[in-house]
Amino acid sequence: MDTIDPKTAGLLSRLPSRLHHHAFVVRDHEANRRFFEDLLGIPLVATWCEKSFSSELGKEIDFCHTFFSMADGSALAFFQFADPEMYELTQAERPAKIGRYDHIAFKAEPETYDELKRRLSGPASPTARATTAIASRSMSPRPTDSSSNSLRTRSMSPRSTPPAAPMRTRN
Repeated sequence: MDTIDPKTAGLLSRLPSRLHHHAFVVRDHEANRRFFEDLLGIPLVATWCEKSFSSELGKEIDFCHTFFSMADGSALAFFQFADPEMYELTQAERPAKIGRYDHIAFKAEPETYDELKRRLSGPASPTARATTAIASRSMSPRPTDSSSNSLRTRSMSPRSTPPAAPMRTRN
């Protein structure tokens, strides 16, 4: 059933200026903070701990919400719930058979891209255990433009399997 009103269909006259944040649920804020702030160098800029009523559970839930800043003012945001049951209820019942399309991609200047790659391949990197980091270099279709770099990371749940090999893309 199509619920879009034909009178309002079409593109916005003015697109949103940027992404404010994209939120994920994590089991352990501190482990997540160590990865993003200590390893990648992306700063934690805000933490809110609060209680709110969950209409799905019919009770109040306690949680903390953290934000890691990007240069454009957008953020990666993460929830951690005090009740482990709430964490389980927010997870997929089973991982996707093909999980490589679930990822975060950062657009970065060449220097930042190289620094992130160094940080992820260093001896202190936990990427072999908990996170698969996939670096890709995409080339601009216009020869006058310089190449741009993106770094993609995909968090691995204990139930998911890592991709077979790093993927290179060319745009």
